[in-house]
Amino acid sequence: MVALCVALLGTGCDLAAFDVTENVPAQTIPGNPADGVSSTALTVSQALSQKDLPGGSGFITAVTLKSGTFTITSPAGATFDFVDSVTMSIVSPTNEVLTEVQIASGKPTPGSSTMSLEPTGSVNLLPYVRAGALVNATGTGHQPTVDTTFDGQLVLTVHP
Repeated sequence: MVALCVALLGTGCDLAAFDVTENVPAQTIPGNPADGVSSTALTVSQALSQKDLPGGSGFITAVTLKSGTFTITSPAGATFDFVDSVTMSIVSPTNEVLTEVQIASGKPTPGSSTMSLEPTGSVNLLPYVRAGALVNATGTGHQPTVDTTFDGQLVLTVHP
């Protein structure tokens, strides 16, 4: 397959961009029935590295965030109403030149157990991924009244 890609690149044929999905593991936010104070409602950190790219990644010219989604898995019927807004950024802890940059943001739809984040611009994530990156999401709001578990997905577009 890699040989075919190299041959196609050598002949000037364009290869199409494609999507790769990275799963965000389940996380639980502790509940607090008395909490009404605004604070950090959720934090998520997802590592991305060269191994997360498909084979033959030397031919990749860019990686961009297509979407980010979080979904409550427990308790049944829970919503993201405790969250006011979320921002997502990328940083490389091992490369000081690659400063932290915002890559997405969003607000939950009232009454929904799913929250989508929209990319803010088309930041090329490839240098961060190659250096070893952390994608961090921070939500403002307040703690939910009960323990709430959610997971998610990041959809990355790989550009050959």
